Amino acid sequence: MCYTGNSTVNGKKEEDTTMDKAAIERLVAKTADHLFLHELIIDFELSPREAQAILETAKVHLQPGPEAGVVRPGQVKVVVTSVEAQHGRPLLDTDRCEVVLTVDAGADDLAVRQSQGPIALRRARIERLVDEALEQGGLLTEEDLARLLHIHARTIRRDVKVLRQEGKVIPTRGHHQDIGRGQSHKEPIVEKHLQGHGYHEIARQTGHSLDAVQRYLQTFGRVVYLCHQGLEPPEIAFLVGHSLAVVEQHLALYDRFRQVPAYQTHLAELTRPPTGRPYLPLRKGGARR
Repeated sequence: MCYTGNSTVNGKKEEDTTMDKAAIERLVAKTADHLFLHELIIDFELSPREAQAILETAKVHLQPGPEAGVVRPGQVKVVVTSVEAQHGRPLLDTDRCEVVLTVDAGADDLAVRQSQGPIALRRARIERLVDEALEQGGLLTEEDLARLLHIHARTIRRDVKVLRQEGKVIPTRGHHQDIGRGQSHKEPIVEKHLQGHGYHEIARQTGHSLDAVQRYLQTFGRVVYLCHQGLEPPEIAFLVGHSLAVVEQHLALYDRFRQVPAYQTHLAELTRPPTGRPYLPLRKGGARR
């Protein structure tokens, strides 16, 4: 981020991160997505619309998720507190796990910044980071978020308070105990998809990156498909590379949504494997539990 000064919002100072359209376009041109689109358009003589469609399809079916352990541009690999760790124990005795987090989602983040502003982008990043950590069996503290985003912990606490007042679930260490097992922090993403909304529309409405929306829907489909094959939740957790708690949240969502007749067409499409074959484990180690 490029900080150019400070302004006051509700009596408090906020970073002035104004960036003109030309500067944002220059940053977009340096992202991996833009380079891929450029090659499709120039080398393969595809239209911009065709190239964008190929990019989105490739992201859904070929791009490895964080559970695969692959670190892409804009991501970091960090050690965080495990979701299974008990409270009240010394830090050195607390169970921890390694997670891959997306600090900068490239073009998706720049689009949020351009349309909604820098504060909205920062809060979208907070949501994404805690979501990705939880999906991989970890929990971030507010201090973790401050370090990852290079801002003061007071700003993180203020943003988290605002997000929770908006009704969003922000599962940080210390607040995770208040989140019910059947309540998913990404429930709106699945429901909007079942209502027929597209990936871009869902990303814009929920404040998540396009990559996060696609990854979550794909994982939801895998979990439900394996459930249909007669596998138990611990077996599903091993195969999809997520914690047992995350798998149980997916199944709780499915139990709710399969009762809604209007959702059945999109639900069947979402839970059908794209290759026609059972999903295979994404990594040998299975889920972190």
